[in-house]
Amino acid sequence: MNTSVAGEEKTAVGSRGTNHHPYSRYLAAAFAFLFDQSGRMLLLSEQDSERKYMCDLPGGTLTDDEQPVTGLYREVFEETGLRIRLLSPLCWLKFDMHDSGCPILVAFYVAETSQVDVSLSPEHKSFRWVTIEEFRREGLRVSADPEIVEACFTRYRELTDRLAARLAEQLGVVVGGLRPGAHRRVDHRGVLPDEDPPGP
Repeated sequence: MNTSVAGEEKTAVGSRGTNHHPYSRYLAAAFAFLFDQSGRMLLLSEQDSERKYMCDLPGGTLTDDEQPVTGLYREVFEETGLRIRLLSPLCWLKFDMHDSGCPILVAFYVAETSQVDVSLSPEHKSFRWVTIEEFRREGLRVSADPEIVEACFTRYRELTDRLAARLAEQLGVVVGGLRPGAHRRVDHRGVLPDEDPPGP
């Protein structure tokens, strides 16, 4: 659900209302630059043919009294069926306009998932995982400015490189001995090479 938030007056969660208290000035939303274990970012495509942006990031409008991170977990799961892990605190704030005409303050986070099966909600018709090269080459656009998207790809690589180095040190593995890209297959058990090591 993008920052136009496809008519949150008809919220994706039915009877639960958005965080538009009579005395508040803004709506609020949270979205994720969500990466898989290969360093690709998830993009969604809305059903609405008059959508505000070419592609959609997972996330959406917060409900009354909902904290941004809590709302992000909820929205991502409702839209994709994915459980996510935040890799960094809030990375960007954006002021936008909601479809209802109300101003909306949007928080963006960098996150990852180890799951591969995406289960779309009815408000989306398709999804794809893209590399930064594909994002540039195809001129894709989301609710975040292109330079922010570029920065988040860079940030994700930095964070996973750092995690890989830390885990490798703990396991006594020489990071320099790993093939390039091995950091992209890091889980909580350790650093996983891209392929099985050769036999003796």
